[in-house]
Amino acid sequence: MIHAHGGIVDKIQGDGVLCFFGYAYDGDVSPENHAETAIQCAIALQEDAVERAQSAISEKRPVFPLRIGVNTSLVQVGNLGTGKKIEITLIGHGVNYCKRLESAADSFGILVSESTRMRLHADFALAAFKLRQIRIKHLETPQPVYECTPKHLDEQKRDQALDEYRRQQGMSRQDPRFFVGRNCPVQVETSYGPASLVDFSSSGIGLVMDAYLAKQVSVQIRLLGPDKNLEQELQSIGLFPVIASVCWARELEPQKFRTGLSLQGLNDSQRERLKSILIAATAVETAA
Repeated sequence: MIHAHGGIVDKIQGDGVLCFFGYAYDGDVSPENHAETAIQCAIALQEDAVERAQSAISEKRPVFPLRIGVNTSLVQVGNLGTGKKIEITLIGHGVNYCKRLESAADSFGILVSESTRMRLHADFALAAFKLRQIRIKHLETPQPVYECTPKHLDEQKRDQALDEYRRQQGMSRQDPRFFVGRNCPVQVETSYGPASLVDFSSSGIGLVMDAYLAKQVSVQIRLLGPDKNLEQELQSIGLFPVIASVCWARELEPQKFRTGLSLQGLNDSQRERLKSILIAATAVETAA
């Protein structure tokens, strides 16, 4: 499928594949639309991955989600082998950045760098692109990238495949989760702006945020009550702010994103204390 879209497979490493577009070994001029062909290939791969997952479900076999990162950058391409072995490959910061995109992508998802997005024609109609923030190793601030959503991908089949994958991996929720009422008195300030508290447990917290964050992005969370009591109580146990890491996010409505985060750096006592404080401070509707 990669070859069919004009790509070249560089190497296969474990369960990962590194390939590139826009280079001609035969000396011909490299195509200028390599960004578009790379995205077209990524879309085709994910559509195929979803169909393969459906077959795996029906045959009671393991489901293996695919993550894809696409980046456009100047790199060095050439023979890095020795006199006894030829190894044509590519190196450069852009290769590493592409790997970071793949790691931050959701299962059955595609993340595209800003440099790739800018090379696509305005009338590119195969996918929708939404700005998202991801965490990059060695960089202090999250980087803007684009989530690529194929317009013809069967989202129902994808979600079914994801549910089956989570079931097979034992990734179902373990801790009871408490859902807060609409008139929750607790206000939330984060390092990415204000948010709304939706639910919480001893291990995680659910927010509605204005920022669309990718998994592994670290978030500082400050929980504020109608008076200073909540803030002072959290400060007394070292939980102001609370540090959490994004596990997943999805769009609820334009510019509003439901975000699930796992609490970081807390011991068992702090986790239970935070849960008890929030139960007392919020209008808990249900626990599940």
